[in-house]
Amino acid sequence: MGRSFGILSFVVGAAVLAAVVWWVRTSEPARREEEVRPPYVLPVTLAEVTRGDLAPVARITGTVRSPAQAKLAFQTRGVVAALGVRAGDRIEVGSELARLDSREEELLLAAAVAGLGLAERELDKLRAGERVEVIDRLEAERDVVRAEEEIAAVEVARGAKLVTDRVISQAGLDRLMAVHSAAVARTESVDHRLSEALAGARTEDLAIAEAKVEVARSAVALAQEAVARTVLWSPVNGVVLRRFVAVGDYLPVGQPALEVVDLTEIEVELEIPPRFAARITDGAHVRLRMDEFEGFELAAILDVQIPVADLRSRNFRGLVRLPASESRSAALKPGMFVRVDLALAIEKHALLVPADSIRITEAGPIVVRAKETEAPDGMPVLTAEWVPVRVLASEGGTSAVEPLGGTLRAGERVIVTGVDLAFEGAPLVVRDREAR
Repeated sequence: MGRSFGILSFVVGAAVLAAVVWWVRTSEPARREEEVRPPYVLPVTLAEVTRGDLAPVARITGTVRSPAQAKLAFQTRGVVAALGVRAGDRIEVGSELARLDSREEELLLAAAVAGLGLAERELDKLRAGERVEVIDRLEAERDVVRAEEEIAAVEVARGAKLVTDRVISQAGLDRLMAVHSAAVARTESVDHRLSEALAGARTEDLAIAEAKVEVARSAVALAQEAVARTVLWSPVNGVVLRRFVAVGDYLPVGQPALEVVDLTEIEVELEIPPRFAARITDGAHVRLRMDEFEGFELAAILDVQIPVADLRSRNFRGLVRLPASESRSAALKPGMFVRVDLALAIEKHALLVPADSIRITEAGPIVVRAKETEAPDGMPVLTAEWVPVRVLASEGGTSAVEPLGGTLRAGERVIVTGVDLAFEGAPLVVRDREAR
């Protein structure tokens, strides 16, 4: 047992001795290597900051559509009696597309026309006054009643004398006076009717008759409109896209019957992100391209920018209007997808840097300036210095920036390759001195 313990102690001691020897031999070169190793430097490429103008372009998408594409419906209910077009048919403004059964509306129109005729005849009668025959009859009747009145007056005078002479009683005289009073009343009645006949219709009666004529005319107009609503007319020069009904279908008011599209004019609807919307100028130039047609390009002008964002996408809408008669526009059909290069406002006299020199940090975008300093031995060295910036625009690998903290001047250099590794004060070594 004691012998085994001695052997174990010997082995352990030998191992410790070997470890000490190995450490001594390996640590000394490492210390010497550390003494001669150069300090940490970051290899970079640099580019010069310049000042100039930048014309940025927004690359967005759009959809070709027709400004006059609509689903047509009747403005009245009824049964479809005729369909004059099919999907794909060419149509013109004012051509008849479909018709409802209009028998009920036509009967109502006939009744309204008859009512108007009756009202007009009554008005003509009032304006013409009484006929000559009626006036002659009234004048003859007036002569008769006046003669009767005169006879009754003579009888009353004679009766009064006879009462005095006691030939007749007072009761007989009263009867004679009653006959005279009746004759006087008849005379006044005939005179009044004759005066009315000679004077013609009263102003009030004419006004009432004229109002009845206007009411009848309005009824005719309404009936005509009801008949017209049973016919569906084309509002555009274009094509029938689809039919939704067949002959015999019952249609309530407003249910679509046909869909049509106007192909004489087309427009491209653009989806403009908010970051571009504020930088679009009036009459901005656009260039349209299509993936389906290689080499197709069409230059145009932005006609409309709608200044209200969509509540869902938060994008703004723009419209490029194109006459379909142009040979290049003829390739664009409603529903097609297009790519759009939209020219934005030019950034004038701005600081320009390579787009790859901009680094995005949690605090925002920065560029890293290569700052020249002096080493302890008097030799010039480059160190990294962060400069927060605001990116104004980018195009073709170049960005226009505005420094937010500190200064950035034209002629200074910024890091391009290695910008993501550069920390504040990091020593730099230029890997490619020709990069500017």
